[in-house]
Amino acid sequence: MDWSKQKRSSFSMGSLNAPAYPHQHHQNISSSTQQRPVLQQPLSALPVRSAYYESHGPLFCSDWKPTEQHSFHTIAVSSYREHSYNKIEIVEASPELVEQVDGNRGGGGLSLKKFADATVDLPVTKLQWDPSGSNKLVTTTNVLTVWELSPDNRLVAHSTVANKGDDLTRASHPPLTSFDWNKVNPNLIITSSIDTTCTVWDLHRPIYPKTQLIAHDSEVFDVAFIKGSTDIFASVGHDGSVRMFDLRCLEHSTIVYEPRGPEEVGAMPGKTNDMNSLPLLRLATSNTDSNVMATFVGGSDSIAIIDMRYPGYASSMLKGHSSPLNSIQWHPSQSKLLSGADDCQALVWDLKESRLRNGTGLPSGVYGDMMEINNVSWSSDGEWFGVVAGKGLQAVRV
Repeated sequence: MDWSKQKRSSFSMGSLNAPAYPHQHHQNISSSTQQRPVLQQPLSALPVRSAYYESHGPLFCSDWKPTEQHSFHTIAVSSYREHSYNKIEIVEASPELVEQVDGNRGGGGLSLKKFADATVDLPVTKLQWDPSGSNKLVTTTNVLTVWELSPDNRLVAHSTVANKGDDLTRASHPPLTSFDWNKVNPNLIITSSIDTTCTVWDLHRPIYPKTQLIAHDSEVFDVAFIKGSTDIFASVGHDGSVRMFDLRCLEHSTIVYEPRGPEEVGAMPGKTNDMNSLPLLRLATSNTDSNVMATFVGGSDSIAIIDMRYPGYASSMLKGHSSPLNSIQWHPSQSKLLSGADDCQALVWDLKESRLRNGTGLPSGVYGDMMEINNVSWSSDGEWFGVVAGKGLQAVRV
């Protein structure tokens, strides 16, 4: 392959490959990253990267809007700058003819172009489109903001709420770390915060919280509703626990998982596995099984799969990355998990393939980028996923 004539990624367009030797996959992705050919042609002379959108600043979040038109997609992305100028950008992904191996042009590609944006003061910690398919978009910074994409393609802020009080100034509220938009009742949103709380909001009456509770002993890093429920949710935090709550009975909570030992933590490059300090950074609840969720320790390269029918330990560990994980998300309709990490790899794990050996899962597909991956997200039809790395969003066809 003449790399001087190829596009600017390790693939001519976003594409997913199956590992050639699954039992040696961890070694393979490490060596492929280190031995990636050096492009000899000046960057300005390279062809435009297909199925790719490049912003003006570093990106952090992404989400694909639910749609019934599988050939067209709308994607929201947001920047992460540590000063008071950040962007939310709305990108249209439309069908595009791409060059095939035989030199002909065929379908199957996407062209990504921005058509709307908005400026926010603080970095966005998460964004998500309305799961019911409307033009509403929610973002969190130190406040929760409900946006709507207008018919003339403007992103308009409709309402803003905060954990405590009516003062919505920048310095008056602790950051919201994450949130989840309920798929059964799209009027319900739950947020997590570094102030140890989780807060439930009713979008019909967003001025005051519907419910607020102290969820953990320290910062809460992520929160998610359980599939099919408007009442049961789980959260993870700096105290290293996964906790379950039921809005119908908030007097009690259940700790369903805490890492028990190094085998449930995985490698932590550049860090020591101190069992007294194992914050759980992200949580993803399955879209197909209400008993299953995934999480990982901050700084770790391994994902813990939890089955709530067997609480207290991980039912399996997914080990394929060689650097700290940053993002995980379940497929919208299948038992597949997508992960992205600092090793420049996005891995797809198919938990239905019985690829478990001694409780350790093996990935069924891999996409390699040239930069650390900050975020991964599935399209609503599950035919594409997005990879956020550096200033860019790469769409990858499964």
